[in-house]
Amino acid sequence: EEEEEEDSRISEGQLAANGSLSSEEESISEELPQYSKEGDDALATDLNESILSDSDDCIVPAQASQGRKQPSERIRIEVVSLRLKPDSRISKDDSIQKLFVEFKLLNLPNKETPLSLPKPRAGQSIHYNCSTVIHVDVENNKARREILKSVLQGAQPEMESIKFTVVSEPPENEQDEDCEDVGVAFLRIRDVLEEKRDLVDRSLDIVDVQGHEVMGSLTVTLEALDAMQSVLKEP
Repeated sequence: EEEEEEDSRISEGQLAANGSLSSEEESISEELPQYSKEGDDALATDLNESILSDSDDCIVPAQASQGRKQPSERIRIEVVSLRLKPDSRISKDDSIQKLFVEFKLLNLPNKETPLSLPKPRAGQSIHYNCSTVIHVDVENNKARREILKSVLQGAQPEMESIKFTVVSEPPENEQDEDCEDVGVAFLRIRDVLEEKRDLVDRSLDIVDVQGHEVMGSLTVTLEALDAMQSVLKEP
């Protein structure tokens, strides 16, 4: 059975004017893999750091993992931040109060940001900073690696893009109501190969699912160049 995801790192987002992070934002971490700081892998160094929570002055240390995955054996997706247009339907709808983001890569189950954040005000962004690492190593995830290869070779066009869905969570006094999809954004994974670089802080248009108009922007990161190049080199 293939190894299931995923090391994840999450930070509680806060409203930040002009998309800049507040120095007092609260952060939490869970299941951070213990990576070595040797080598040039900036991601490993970043994930290895402990996170300080300003709310309770409690340091949550990174958790040790069994073995380190090389850059060629993993893909990292991060939902960074979300901004809405002031004149969008979502901004004007007072019944929409909190938003989270769901995304899907390849044929894997949907993943979502663990936090729903208050809808951003005009000129502001909400920051999720939710990072997910997906393993594509040969030893434990060969089938997943083969699917990635077929997608990169154009054999499965239905999986060529990561779909991000902005979801409205019902207010606390209406928890019996269902969550509602309000917008979608897409990131074409082959762009990594064509641009020959990881896609860092890429801004995507969010399209309203009802009016099909651009309602805002979603900033995401996709680190996958090493993994994709490695997959395509295999016979």
